[in-house]
Amino acid sequence: IPEVKCIFKESSSSRFGRAIDVFKLILLYRKSRIVLLTYDHLWLPFILPFTRNLAVFEHNTTPEKDLWLKALWHKYVLKKVPRMAQFPGQHKRLKDLSLDAHYIGSPIQLINGDESKRALAPSFFTAPTIGNNLNLILNKGQFFQGESVIMKKNSSDERDEFCLGGVQFKLVERVDIDSSILKGIIVTTNSDIRGSGWFNEAIAHNIPIVIIDHKSELMFNATFPGYPFYREAELKLLEEHYRSHDSASNMVYCKKHNEKFRKRFLQVIN
Repeated sequence: IPEVKCIFKESSSSRFGRAIDVFKLILLYRKSRIVLLTYDHLWLPFILPFTRNLAVFEHNTTPEKDLWLKALWHKYVLKKVPRMAQFPGQHKRLKDLSLDAHYIGSPIQLINGDESKRALAPSFFTAPTIGNNLNLILNKGQFFQGESVIMKKNSSDERDEFCLGGVQFKLVERVDIDSSILKGIIVTTNSDIRGSGWFNEAIAHNIPIVIIDHKSELMFNATFPGYPFYREAELKLLEEHYRSHDSASNMVYCKKHNEKFRKRFLQVIN
């Protein structure tokens, strides 16, 4: 957003160190309108007395409905902090807690697509949001029979690959979609409050999005209206994705989407 000065701060590895870094920035720019694009809900109350012009951008900071202690903390300790919500369900949850919330949407990075990569045959899916809940794929196993799925390795997992329900899983330290030729990105949060940055990554790179749970489907449709996605029973349609949605049309969508985001963002801070 050209109208906004953005500062990227290399953060400390410790939670306390990151809080100190943010506190220093707040003191430096305390007379300006400040938006924290990420924040720590435990340390934020100690920073608030030093600025009256602070808003925050919500990520996974919004308390889910079963996290009642966190919800009480937000409702009574952080009540006066203006929030920018990425997802409609997130915005509704914040409003239900009587918080100062504004829906602005979730921006998409503008990336010029490399059409030459489309000539190469993709060989696997990636499921970066699955984590420990493999059942979300295994319950739909009949649709992924014989497929390979790359996932991010958990710190407690010593395996590099394994096979379950006829699906081959490969575990990696980091999911790198820039250098990979993917059939699609399986994105699932199973939440009507919390979305995923992998929606944005997939759209930015024009990689087919596969959604396998109803809550994520509702979340995606509300946040990125009109953008194509595929259910598990529609995997055969992935081959047609790049013919019906090429890089040029993808860029048009992203620019229109980001312009709506920019206008909502500026309305909140002005």
